Parts: sequence; structure tokens; C-alpha cells
Amino acid sequence: MLDFVDATKVPFLSTELLFENHAAYIYTNRIFQQVQNEIVEAHQRCRMTHFEMEDNTEIYTITDSLRNKVVVRHEVGTESYHCDCKLFLRRGILCCHIFWLFKNHDVKEIPDTYIGTRWLKTPFLKSIHCDPSEEASSSEFSLIDRKRVVTAKLHSLYFRLVQRAQSNDDDIVALFDGMEELSQKLFGGTVPSWSSMDKAQRIEGLYGASRPSVVNVHPPDVVSTKGSGSSSGKRIASATEKAIILQNKPKRRCAKCREMGHHDARNCGREKGKSKM
Repeated sequence: MLDFVDATKVPFLSTELLFENHAAYIYTNRIFQQVQNEIVEAHQRCRMTHFEMEDNTEIYTITDSLRNKVVVRHEVGTESYHCDCKLFLRRGILCCHIFWLFKNHDVKEIPDTYIGTRWLKTPFLKSIHCDPSEEASSSEFSLIDRKRVVTAKLHSLYFRLVQRAQSNDDDIVALFDGMEELSQKLFGGTVPSWSSMDKAQRIEGLYGASRPSVVNVHPPDVVSTKGSGSSSGKRIASATEKAIILQNKPKRRCAKCREMGHHDARNCGREKGKSKM
């Protein structure tokens, strides 16, 4: 579901900052909304209240909309940033205070150091599509990912055209003729059907990925959850079975009531009360 949303949903940009467009390109849809909130906060509400220079480090005091004053350090030589709010350390996304520095330093893309691999779209390719290659996990768009995106856009375009043309008979006929002409141009009248494809090709076409050569994920071992968790392996006996076992035991004389039964002096009254019930 997340893979489908990230492949089909186009995020809306709130600013003209280039690193916001870059964030929309690399982050998943849900995380981009959180990053976008930080970018909008930096663009519209953050202000610098103090600046000083120590050696090769720029020290900024930034005030946000909550009137929080935080110190952001920028090492010019290594282009590294550190904010006292520590949002990046806690959640893996940059804070509005660092984005304010990006805006004023004319940063066009988020540095690789502050991107990570946790909230990106491309790691889904390795975990969901079972692609073990490093090239597929590191590239921004793999062949499989691009194919799924184009397929989703193709379905969206088809339904959009049908909705626009169904109110007019001439438009529907023109749309059909155009698609028929395009089909003849691309496939020459021989469109492969599902019946002519084997099972592996059907699954690959539906899933968007081929079966990996090495399968690392296997179903769990068969376990039995019935009965107790003891090492003896005995199952839990029912009340009827317990009663039968108790009746087969020899009776003994109770030292308290001097009666023959399956109780002793410690539980005499309790066991006799149970037998009466």
C-alpha cells in the first residue's frame, strides 16, 4: 500500500525552494509531509537573532514560531550542520533551523549526509521487490520502480480520458480509434494475452519483479501451540479427564475429619465443599 501511494501520489510544493523539490523526490509521501512542515516553518517563521564566527564554524541563534531559541553550528570546511534541538538525531529528518540555513546559503539539494536510508522511497525496492543488488538499492529509480510508476500513470491517464470522453459519443469513438491505431502501431495486431503467458510471467507482470535467484526469507517452522508450555510436551487435560484420573487414585484417611477421600488436613474443608457443589 505504501509503495503504491509513493508511486502514484504527486506531492504539492509549498515553496519555491529547490531542496523542497529534492525532498519530495527522495522521501516517502508520509515523511515528506513532515519534512515539508519543517521547510515551511523555516521559510516563513524562522528568524536569526544572533551570529558569531569561531575559527571555521558559523554559530547561528535561530528563533522559530514557538519562540524557541536554538543554536545551529555550521562548519564551513566540511559543510556539516548541528542543531541543539537534535531533531535529526531523534527522528532522522532535518529541523526547520537547519533548513533556514539551507535557504540562506542557497543550498539546492539536501546533502547525502542528512538523507540517510530510513525514510527514502528506494529502500522499498530492496525489501519489497526482493532485489539484492546494491545498484538497485542505491539508484534513485530502478527499472522495476520506473516500470511500476509508468504503469500507474498509464492507468490513471486511461481512466481520466474515459471520464472526459464518455459524455460525448464522438469523443468516445475518437478515443477508441486512437487507442486502436496506437495498438496496431506498437504491437501490429498481436497483443500477448494472459492465456499465452506462463505462471511466472503472469506473476512478474502483476508484481513488477522477477523471482530472485536466492530466497532468504522462508516460512516459519511448524509449531504446536496447544497445551502447556512445559518441556514435557503434555497437553492440558479437560475437567472430565481430571475427574477420571482422580477417581482412579486410591483414597486415604484425612487426619482432620477422619473420612476416606482424596483430601488431607490442609485442604479438608475446601475439598469437601467442592464435592458437595
